[in-house]
Amino acid sequence: MQPHDVVVRGGTVVTPGGRHRLDLGIRDGRVAAISEDGSLAGAGSLAGGPAGGPEVIDARGKLVLPGLIDVHTHFGLTSGDIATSDDFYSGSVAAACGGVTTFIDFATPEPGQSVSAALAERLRAASRSVIDYSFHGVLIEPPAVEEVGALMEQGLTSFKLYMAYKARRLMAGDATLARALAAAGKRGGLAGVHAEDSDLVDETTAGLVRAGKTAMPFFAAGRPPEAERAAIARACRMAEDAGAPLYIFHLSTAAGLDEIRRARARGVRVWAETCPHYLTFTDDVYGRADGYKFVINPPLRKREDVEALWAGLAGREVQVVSSDHCPFPLAGKARGAASFLEAPAGIGGTELILTVLLSEGVAKGRLSLERVVQVTSSDPARLFGLYPRKGHVGPGADADFVIVDPEAEWTIAPGELHSLGDHTPYEGLRAHGRVVLTMSHGRVIYRDGEFVGQAGAGRFLKRGPTRQVLAFPLEG
Repeated sequence: MQPHDVVVRGGTVVTPGGRHRLDLGIRDGRVAAISEDGSLAGAGSLAGGPAGGPEVIDARGKLVLPGLIDVHTHFGLTSGDIATSDDFYSGSVAAACGGVTTFIDFATPEPGQSVSAALAERLRAASRSVIDYSFHGVLIEPPAVEEVGALMEQGLTSFKLYMAYKARRLMAGDATLARALAAAGKRGGLAGVHAEDSDLVDETTAGLVRAGKTAMPFFAAGRPPEAERAAIARACRMAEDAGAPLYIFHLSTAAGLDEIRRARARGVRVWAETCPHYLTFTDDVYGRADGYKFVINPPLRKREDVEALWAGLAGREVQVVSSDHCPFPLAGKARGAASFLEAPAGIGGTELILTVLLSEGVAKGRLSLERVVQVTSSDPARLFGLYPRKGHVGPGADADFVIVDPEAEWTIAPGELHSLGDHTPYEGLRAHGRVVLTMSHGRVIYRDGEFVGQAGAGRFLKRGPTRQVLAFPLEG
């Protein structure tokens, strides 16, 4: 038998199916062997094994999880004249330090540009990523639908369409959405939506402007829950007519979840993600002096929405938790102090997905560790054509792992994080459980507070079709 390059010794490996104390043998960046009897490990510690032998990572007393897959990031994005704090290098470093080993960003074309051309630009920008990556193709104009087949051949098997942002020329019309659902679905791809009804948002916001109600406390009122519910209902009807699957990005409301339940009862194959900020904060923050820090679309909601999303996660009705990482500098966000219309929408969070789920979910009895793995790794891998290479602890899978100290307690502060963002909305949150090591392709890239990986080590992932997940159980 060939020797192992690395052995992860004695950790409690958590999968959707349970927890087991195991040794993991890694060779050539992949899982080569799994043992319950300790036969894979010799002497060694977190610092490495004996000379000439494998590096031995002592994970005793720690949790070992498959690396997280953040399927919703916005690295290197510009909104008007403001750029996000993180590009693909710094954003991927922050992700890695939070246990994320794969992310999916977006290839968004400019007016008149093809999606393929936008993808080429994003691939060049992402070449410095420290972890693996892929992209969703953003479909806006009707001709973009004709690119679906070619994009899938390039490894992009998922697509995003905006049902909002008409003024910013990002919105896809209903005809384009219907055609995109059919085009992706028949090829085994997955189309998803930013579900806010543009007309309702625009009319509501215009009413607030006419009434002079543009101060930050009115922000959430301009994008009401009904806008999300109505958009989800419309998208589900189109998916039903097309006989195609549908993905809902950043679900934020109980009403939206109810609409998903109704669609599933009719047989619609619809999956949903939510984000850490929708599981942590409520719209009360918009009444704070620094409420502009929390401007995000859709906005934060009521406490009952927060609890409905937690229940949806626990009940397997919400399949994915991703970050929607999009941090803007504080000076840019502070433009909203005078009017919410001036604040760029976005919140950072890729480094804190696991922290929030452990602290607000597991520690408070809302979610099991097994379910955390399912919504951050195994289900995203299945939905987005990466399973079993990703999201899986088994022979042949990529050796992407995150090791967590479940007993650690700490307080989140900007200085504790690795994003280039100069603030975090999670500042002051008391955290339970902490990432102590992240491994990508069998190499340690983060250890005990320090990033030790390399720029450009990440690989572009050509993803497969999602046919295998179309019958994936929605419940049970």
